[in-house]
Amino acid sequence: MKAQKIAIMLYATIKSILLRIGLTGRVSLLMVKGALPPTIALGMYRSPKVATVYGNFGFLISLASILSLHLQPRARFQQNIALATLLTCLAAAVSILSHFSGLQARKHTEALGQSRGSYNSSASVVNAIFLCFVIWLVSALRAAWPKVTIPFLICTIYSIVAITNGPEVRSEHKSLVLCKQLLLCYLTGFGISTAVSLLFFPITSRSVFLDGSHRFVMLCRDLLTKERDMLKAMDNRGDSEEARKVEYAKQATAMKTSAMTMLGSMSALREELSYAKREVAFGVI
Repeated sequence: MKAQKIAIMLYATIKSILLRIGLTGRVSLLMVKGALPPTIALGMYRSPKVATVYGNFGFLISLASILSLHLQPRARFQQNIALATLLTCLAAAVSILSHFSGLQARKHTEALGQSRGSYNSSASVVNAIFLCFVIWLVSALRAAWPKVTIPFLICTIYSIVAITNGPEVRSEHKSLVLCKQLLLCYLTGFGISTAVSLLFFPITSRSVFLDGSHRFVMLCRDLLTKERDMLKAMDNRGDSEEARKVEYAKQATAMKTSAMTMLGSMSALREELSYAKREVAFGVI
């Protein structure tokens, strides 16, 4: 009996601590879901057969799986992953063009009899111009459409890795092999994150919207409570004028904070509603 009481007390203590820090079952599942894609990617890369396919760029698999933001609701994730795949393919095409231009610059500036493995400043300059242009263009597009910052960031990383290796490329075949290997790493990471997002503890935009609606209602109630307390502070004639002003300022600050929180929640609900309306699912009403 004594051991049973100790076990019950220990369980209650641990449960209260977890509730105090907000570590619920849902949060624990989300933590596991967040760690799954890079863990799967690194576990795959430890195999010699897999490492032979991806070469020295296997770390990009885990990077792509993390940057795809698989913890997002299903509709938003699918939109981002589709755009990221398209932009990555475009970045691969631009990288091949950069390598080809660098090879042509090398071809027209190398002296007769010079080794093709030597450094060529013209090829480096051409690749540097392409890299600066790509980074400028992607940064401008990110500023124009902040909602799709992550897909643009993913294609920027691809361009940086591919184009910076351009001066070391000596033939069109090596350029194609390099870009294909990088593209395969990215697409593998996208595939892993998609499987984890859709199969392990999937989150729908509708469920996020409903949870946000409940939170919005609670914030409205809290705002009304803060307003009532502020009106009471204004009508409290028993205290001195100075004490009443201090209490009124305190309640007004609390009401302002509550109102700003409610407006932020309403803005998030409006944004999530656009994804929830476009989401398609099977279910029973």
